[in-house]
Amino acid sequence: MFSDPAERRVPADEPARWGIRDAIVGTLLALFIPSLVGVVILVAIDRTVDDLSLVDQILLQIPLWLVLFGVCWWVTMYRGRRSLDLDFGLRMEWVDVPVGLVIGVVLQVALAVALAAVYRLVGVDADNVGESAKELTQRAVGPGGVVVALVLFAGVAPIVEELFYRGLWLGALRQHLAWWGALVVNAALFATIHFQPYDFPALFVVGLVLAGLTTRSGRLGPAIWTHVGFNATALIVLIASR
Repeated sequence: MFSDPAERRVPADEPARWGIRDAIVGTLLALFIPSLVGVVILVAIDRTVDDLSLVDQILLQIPLWLVLFGVCWWVTMYRGRRSLDLDFGLRMEWVDVPVGLVIGVVLQVALAVALAAVYRLVGVDADNVGESAKELTQRAVGPGGVVVALVLFAGVAPIVEELFYRGLWLGALRQHLAWWGALVVNAALFATIHFQPYDFPALFVVGLVLAGLTTRSGRLGPAIWTHVGFNATALIVLIASR
C-alpha cells in the first residue's frame, strides 16, 4: 500500500513537502476518529461519559493521542525527513526542564489570578473557568487516581500536543505567514480546539507563549516543559482544594 519511507525521504538540506494540508487533515482526523471510537465504546458498554471513572476517561483519550502522534509520524516518514527532530523540532536540552517548569507554574498562577479578576469585573462566573479539569480531578479518588491524572495531563498530553500543534501546525503556518502571524493563528487554533469557551483567553495566551518559546529556541523542549508545569500546577491546586 505504501512505498518504502526511505524512498520518500527528503534530504536534510531540502524543504520538506508537508504543510497546511497535512495539518488540516490531521486535525480533522483527530476530531473525528477519537469521537467515533468513544461513541462506539460507550454504546457497547451502555454508559455515558459522566458514568465513567477517571481511569476509564483516561483510556478514552488514547485514540486521540494515537491520532495526534500518528499523523506526525506519518508526515515525517512519508512527506518529510523521517525524523521528528528535523521536521518538528522534537528535542530538548537540560536547561529546558527548569526554565520550562518555572514558566509554566508562573503562567498558570498569573493567568488564574488575572482571569478571575477580569471575569468578576465583567460579571462572568469565574467558577466556570477550568470546569472540565475540575470535573475530572473530582474523580481522582485516592493516590492511584491522582497519579493517573498527573500522568495524563502533565505527562502524555504536553508531549503529544506540542508535537502536533507547535511542531506540525506551527511549522506549517510558518511556511505561509510571518512569525508573529503564525504565532497568533497557532494560539487561536490551540485555544479553539479545546472547546472550552470560558478558558479561551487563558488558552490563547498559553498558546502564544508556547509558540513563542518554540520559535525562539527552534525546538519543542521549552514548550513541552512549560506545558508540563502549567498542567501540573492546575491539577495539584484543584486536587488539593477538593
